[in-house]
Amino acid sequence: MWTEERHPSDQELLQATDGELSARHTAQIQTHLAACQNCRARRAAIEETVVNFMQAWRDKLDPQLPSIEGPRALLRAELFELASSPATRASFGFLQSSWIRRGLAIGLSLAFAVVAVLLVLPRAALPGS
Repeated sequence: MWTEERHPSDQELLQATDGELSARHTAQIQTHLAACQNCRARRAAIEETVVNFMQAWRDKLDPQLPSIEGPRALLRAELFELASSPATRASFGFLQSSWIRRGLAIGLSLAFAVVAVLLVLPRAALPGS
């Protein structure tokens, strides 16, 4: 439990404000803050510093960010192209991979060979053939 002799650190105050502490630890800090004006003032100063930092960060970086309109128009064009492509292309898109096509060709060839052998063997095994 927090006492007048033990005050939360600045890091603990920041973590409690951001919800990064356990519920029990946060409750202990809140109880301490209710009784300690100095810690409430420290927490307010920390919060003000964070807000000022974020505002300065936005003021400096927002003008450097490119406009969203270019990427948004590109995304719309790509989505339109995908929506207008034939359904068969989308349905058989898995066949675009060469190793899948090779595997499918080998599998079909083996299946054909097995069927051919099964059709020929019974005739060859008959007496008098």
